[in-house]
Amino acid sequence: MAAPITGSGTAGGASAGGSTRIVLLLAFAVFFLLGGVTNINDLLVGKFKPMFQLSHAQANLVQMAFFIAYAAFSIPAGIVMSKLGYIRTFVLGFVMIAAAAFLFIPASAAASYPGFLAALFFIGAGITVLQVAMNPVITTLGPVETSHSRLTFAQAFNSIGVTLMVYGGAKVLLGDS
Repeated sequence: MAAPITGSGTAGGASAGGSTRIVLLLAFAVFFLLGGVTNINDLLVGKFKPMFQLSHAQANLVQMAFFIAYAAFSIPAGIVMSKLGYIRTFVLGFVMIAAAAFLFIPASAAASYPGFLAALFFIGAGITVLQVAMNPVITTLGPVETSHSRLTFAQAFNSIGVTLMVYGGAKVLLGDS
């Protein structure tokens, strides 16, 4: 069973002080990574369009496949979190993302645009699971009065991840052009 969200300064057994800071720093790092991964999709649209000779609408299925997972998995992720707890839900989200990333290998080998879309859908599902578990944990890692500040600060790391990872991803995926 998940630890109740009470604003007591603990999340799933994390003690006040060092452990709480470590969990909070890890949460910020996860937000950084999720921001970057989410926005690499914009680069994939530009890469897939000429590769698969797609129309603009077909190329934008990348965004649809990814973000429809948010709608499809957010409520089930909350149900799973209430049964497994935060830590197991984090692990599940990371496993889902990793497994989905491996789906890029057969999609690439087969030059299958639908295969890439399926992989992106499941990456989106894993990110949804992580975000559903992450937000309540951040709110419990300190006084309830400052929970909004912690969430906003976490989102700042998300934005930094967007900026840096999209820049780096553009260099890798699109080259210097």
